[in-house]
Amino acid sequence: MDAANPQGFLAGKLEEALARNIPSKIHYCSTSVKAPPGGSYLPVSRLDMILSGEKNVTLPLAGGQACLRLKPGEAYLAPPGAWELHHWDTASEMLCIVPQKRFLRISHYTQEDGRSKPVNTFLHTARLCPAAIMSAVSLLDLPEVRDGLPEIGLSLSRALLAMSREECSRPIKPSSGSAGLLFERIQAWLDDNFQLDLSIESVAEEFNISPDYVSKLFRRRSGRGMHFYLTSVRMELARYLLESTDLSVSDIVRQCGFNNAAHFTKRFREFNGVPPISYRLARRVDRNSSANS
Repeated sequence: MDAANPQGFLAGKLEEALARNIPSKIHYCSTSVKAPPGGSYLPVSRLDMILSGEKNVTLPLAGGQACLRLKPGEAYLAPPGAWELHHWDTASEMLCIVPQKRFLRISHYTQEDGRSKPVNTFLHTARLCPAAIMSAVSLLDLPEVRDGLPEIGLSLSRALLAMSREECSRPIKPSSGSAGLLFERIQAWLDDNFQLDLSIESVAEEFNISPDYVSKLFRRRSGRGMHFYLTSVRMELARYLLESTDLSVSDIVRQCGFNNAAHFTKRFREFNGVPPISYRLARRVDRNSSANS
């Protein structure tokens, strides 16, 4: 692995996956199965695929919680609100595509054995994710694709890999020094751990820096504080769950990492102008109107 050139390394891994017609099988995660202890809820969609070795992971499938031993070529699609529980106990190599509106993140994990920590190489494109990539992920999550069109799902997944490879091959403005890279790593860590009860102090401890530096880093790089970014991640998931599922508000509160419904409702109104139930009702009216027009 070329740590000095993650863009070239990841573009090569995407090319390798395409040459091998990966994925060859997709498991589709459900948002209706509650996470077990240690399971991590996801704020955005992700497609994870095994390149080599075998990977043990517990996932929420349509039939309930399942522990899978994924082999090379197998993949799983996790929509927002689903969860995953990795068991880093076997040698494996995994490639992950995580499209977000603000950027595309591509990650590669290598697990040498069942004892050492996985090595993560990732690329954060630092520009808006192309609409075609976002559309491919949305199409993959359609019930008719998940439930009855497996070949279409595989074709869409490979198209997603091809578009990600092209996006990875485009010139990307490098992070401005170690501070820029650290900021991206903290953002990625918050994306993966948003459901925890996080503070500036706990994030500072995770990255072995001072709380004051965390605050300054976010203010300088985004113009906002760390808690604003964290709440934005949680709100993106909350909107998706309100629009796309029948989960109760209390379940959504828990999945989005809020301590109580009152605080969630207050923050939701601040970010979206209306309380959660009103937002859900308005979105359903909009969908029905579109369907009938």
